[in-house]
This record gives sequence, structure tokens and C-alpha cells, in this order.
Amino acid sequence: PVWGHEPTAARAPTGEYVVFFTANFEEIPCSGAECKNSDNGNTVVDEEHCLPDTQCSTYPDLLTYMIYANDPTGPWSEPVLIPTGVFGSTDTNLAPMIMDDGSLIGL
Repeated sequence: PVWGHEPTAARAPTGEYVVFFTANFEEIPCSGAECKNSDNGNTVVDEEHCLPDTQCSTYPDLLTYMIYANDPTGPWSEPVLIPTGVFGSTDTNLAPMIMDDGSLIGL
């Protein structure tokens, strides 16, 4: 299973589109079960289908990745793992800005 959230888009000085996101390509966090019950794109949290954060029973790695493309409709690159340094394997909630010189500031 693939689990991901918090996509943030930025534009590189080269014109490329870059999307940063949190993902786990092996395990589904919290309940370990896919949250199938939704309402207009919002997950409906209930004990049968999807546990709230306060009742999590599994805590897999939540790593930060990026994908990039020359056009917003793709094709997109394969996911590239972003080094998280002292944050380890926890969700960074990265909100990046790519500067004109190509450097990145992450909030």
C-alpha cells in the first residue's frame, strides 16, 4: 500500500514544478487500515474504518519525498527521498520555498 499526505508545490528557478509530500510506501500509519470512508475528499474517522490520531496503534516511518516535472500535468519523476537530519523518520510537515539560486528553505 501507498500512504501519503500534505503535498506542497513549489516552482524551481529552472521552471520545473516540484511537489514535496510525506509518504510511507510499505505501511499505513495509525490503524494500519486504509481509510475508505470519505465525504467529498475528507476522511470520515470512525472506529470501524479509520482511527483518529489519538487512538493510533502503529507508527511507521513518515518520510519526506519530492517529485518534479517540467509540466504540472506530468510526466512526474520517481519519488526522491529528502534527507531529514535530526528529524529522523518523523513527519516533517515540510513547507519549502525554492530560492532563485536553487537553494531551499524549509519551514
